[in-house]
Amino acid sequence: MRKDLKEAVGVPSNIHETSEQIFKKISNWVKNLKKEDLEPGVGAQKDLRGSFNIADFPFSTVRVKLGVEPHKKVKEPELMSMSVQTESRKTEDFKLKSIKSKSVNILILIVVPIDWDYSQLISFFQLNKSEIVQSLSHELKHAYDHHKKIYDKMEDRAIYQGTVGAGIGIDAIDMFIHDIYYTSANENLVRPSEFLSAIKSNKISQKDFLNFLTNHTTYQNFKRIQNFNFEDFTQRILSKPKQVDKFIKKIGLDPTNMRDKTKVKKVLEATYNFIANSSITNYQEILKQSFLDDLIGFQDERQKMFNDFIKKMYRFKKPEDFYKYYEKEFKYVASEMIKKISKVYSLIEK
Repeated sequence: MRKDLKEAVGVPSNIHETSEQIFKKISNWVKNLKKEDLEPGVGAQKDLRGSFNIADFPFSTVRVKLGVEPHKKVKEPELMSMSVQTESRKTEDFKLKSIKSKSVNILILIVVPIDWDYSQLISFFQLNKSEIVQSLSHELKHAYDHHKKIYDKMEDRAIYQGTVGAGIGIDAIDMFIHDIYYTSANENLVRPSEFLSAIKSNKISQKDFLNFLTNHTTYQNFKRIQNFNFEDFTQRILSKPKQVDKFIKKIGLDPTNMRDKTKVKKVLEATYNFIANSSITNYQEILKQSFLDDLIGFQDERQKMFNDFIKKMYRFKKPEDFYKYYEKEFKYVASEMIKKISKVYSLIEK
């Protein structure tokens, strides 16, 4: 019954337990690593063998690549990012078919201060176990979703890739681009699993659930996104005049005698073009099947697919409409996701 309930909430059975299992194996490997094993830009890699199982997705290998990068602005070590690598192949009817595997590839990046004592790496893992296990659950859910689906949606993939880690150097704009990524379908699928891991790692009872939920980063992010407002957004852009002027110069314009209204207009236009063009370029790359596509363009139905995607990305008559579309989209998605992660309450042991 609890297994069925978990999957109804969007959490495949055994995902937290598998994350704990993998964390233990990573920790056993990490405690023997030395500084010379972790050359900046290269890192260390290990194939962790075992019997792993998430619902109906069994796998026997977790290939971990660990990077530890020194940075002069970092004062304390921190988990910078974690990602899972999956593969798809292009079919003759121009689809992306998921390639199934008995292994999961995970990349972990940690940033540390210059002259950091690498013997403290295992201590970092132990002190940050809860965060790392949550991140593992997040990435394992991506791997599980890839295993379960037959095809990737090319348009969704193109837009998703166009917003991951993207930015222009203006805080409000960079947050907006991040929020497009954060509320994407791919990311929404993993939130309940990640949140359940947080609940279990912190041993949260039903009595403490509400307080934990409202103080958790995922909930707070969705509340912030839910309250996105176009007028406030433009004011937040203008609150960083040095960033705005630097960007306007970067796109070849002189901000010296520009009114604030004009500056905002130019920034919004350029950002819209940036997101649209990045997504279009990604979609074009996904459609390509040989070097001939670069030389003579698409000579089959892919040209229509490509043209339709361009029209979709540039369907807004005014850039302002693009942001107001996302104002509505953010409110809807964030509200639904707050409801969804709240349902994790039903999975807590009484």
